[in-house]
Amino acid sequence: MFVAPGNLWSSYATRTGAMLFAVMALAMGAQPAVGKDSLQQLDDSVVSLVQQVTPAVVQILVTGYGAVDQHGQTALIGHQRVLGSGVIVDPDGYIITNAHVVQGAERVRVVMFTSENIN
Repeated sequence: MFVAPGNLWSSYATRTGAMLFAVMALAMGAQPAVGKDSLQQLDDSVVSLVQQVTPAVVQILVTGYGAVDQHGQTALIGHQRVLGSGVIVDPDGYIITNAHVVQGAERVRVVMFTSENIN
């Protein structure tokens, strides 16, 4: 079951936004890079940042029923599949995603990133 209490959501969103901002600031360094190696330093910072946050990114697979649009006509109800993403925001496993990803969901499957997923 998907639960998104308003106060919890804004608290998690605020903390997550602040954390991402802090990580970006740390990755970029306090001083702007100057000279020939600036682009390499930026590249290294982005690679480091991606390696740090990737384990928190998840894929969300949703199935359910809802209004279906076929050839400009809206059917009353049909089977839907939705693919989205989310971010794990705390050690208890709370995940933030967009509401439209899970709206009307009957089944939600979360796939976590592993090194086996890389081809």
